[in-house]
Amino acid sequence: MNDISTDGALKEEETWRKNSHEALRKIRIGVELSKEEIKALTRMSYELRRIESENEDLSQKLALDPQTGLESDYAFTQKFEKFLSEIRKTGATNNYFFFLDIDNFKRVNDSLGHSVGDQLLRTTADYLVSTFKNTDSKSRRSGDEFKGLLYRIGPHSRDLGGDKKEAMIKQDKNVLELLTRLYQGYQMNIFPVLEKSLRTLVDEGLVNQEIQIPLVAMSVGVTRVTPDSSIEDVTRRADMAMYDVKSEGGNGVKLWESNLMYRD
Repeated sequence: MNDISTDGALKEEETWRKNSHEALRKIRIGVELSKEEIKALTRMSYELRRIESENEDLSQKLALDPQTGLESDYAFTQKFEKFLSEIRKTGATNNYFFFLDIDNFKRVNDSLGHSVGDQLLRTTADYLVSTFKNTDSKSRRSGDEFKGLLYRIGPHSRDLGGDKKEAMIKQDKNVLELLTRLYQGYQMNIFPVLEKSLRTLVDEGLVNQEIQIPLVAMSVGVTRVTPDSSIEDVTRRADMAMYDVKSEGGNGVKLWESNLMYRD
């Protein structure tokens, strides 16, 4: 019975495809279509719209991180590759790439639960969006790590007058000051969210009221993006700078190109 049903469906599919092809051929030569051919074209139109809709949904899913709503790692990488192609033409050196890691994220998950950890990721993403310019790119790398591109920190290198080295050092200090404000303001934004979550958990009897909220902070590593950079280069440099901060206790920012490190 199942074989008969399958055979019937296959024959129906084959008939539809033949009618569709014949309809398209007749349209090209201006011949009137039969009713069956019109039905086949109607179905083809429906199938094309369905496939287009599914592709749009897939593109949206690929473009956004479902956990935070930030750009997905895939979308960020595509944008980064295009950006590197552009600065190789323009010679711009006033752009920076950063990595950041949430200090004590695992302790939040272990002590307050994964739902609070997920909320912490979303709140961190919202904080990045509110802190940086709309034109800057922000993305979740994986787990509790985020990354971003900071565009046009100071003038283009071709517009730097006088001592260009001194001007670039000033740019470095500007980006460090920006990221310092980021990590310093992070704790003030995050603590009330965690405190509210803890009160809810205590009220529901899910955790002991004597539990302490882990000290959540940021470790940030940043590097300048130059025309001769590759994604692998800037990723490695920012990663090394970030782990230098973590090895010193976290809650700070470091620029890879220098020994400049700001910590609280």
